[in-house]
Amino acid sequence: MSLTTYNELQSSIADWLNRTDLTSQIKDFIAITESRMYRELKCPLNEKIGNLSLDANSEATIPSDLIEVKDIFHKDLPLQRVSLGELYRYVDQSGTPTVYARKGGKYVLYPSKTEVTAGDLQINYYYELPTLSDSVQVNLIFQYSPELFLYGALREAATFLGQDPSVWDARYSEAMSLLMRHTRESETAGSTPIMESGYN
Repeated sequence: MSLTTYNELQSSIADWLNRTDLTSQIKDFIAITESRMYRELKCPLNEKIGNLSLDANSEATIPSDLIEVKDIFHKDLPLQRVSLGELYRYVDQSGTPTVYARKGGKYVLYPSKTEVTAGDLQINYYYELPTLSDSVQVNLIFQYSPELFLYGALREAATFLGQDPSVWDARYSEAMSLLMRHTRESETAGSTPIMESGYN
C-alpha cells in the first residue's frame, strides 16, 4: 500500500492492525506519535531561521512554533545565553546586545536595544511542523520518513489494545535514528537528504 498522505497512513495502520473498528482511535494514535516525535526530533529538517523584532523593553517575542533555540544572532554575531537571574544582575545600559535570557514567552537582550533593522536580529531554532490532519495531508518529516509515523502509531495502538508495544517501539526508534543520521550526514556533506525507507 502507498504511504504518501495522511489518509493513506490511516488506511495502512488499519491494515497492519487488521481492524476496521478503530477509525477515530487511529487519528489519536497518529496525534500522540507526532506529539512525542516533535519533542524528540532535532535535525536539519525541522530547523529554520527567523527574524526577531524588539519592543520598548528590549524584548523579542519567541516564535510560536519554537521547540528549542539553537542560536540568536545580532548582525551575524552570536549572542550568549544566560539565565534571567544573571541578566538582571547586570548594570542597566544600552548598546549592542551580547547576551540574552528567556523571560516567559520572550527573550530579553542585554545591553538593551529597543530597535533593530529588519534582518539584524535572527534566531536559528528547531520548530514544530504542522501536524497531519484532513487538511494537512503531508509535512516535511512525513515525506522523508513515513515509516516513523506508521511504527509510532502502531506502538500507540498496541498500548491501547493491551498488547506488547516493544516491537513497534524498537522499529520507531530505528526509524528515528535513521532519519537523524541521514539528515545530519547530508548536512555535513552539503547535499539534499535522501532517506532509506525502513517501511517494509
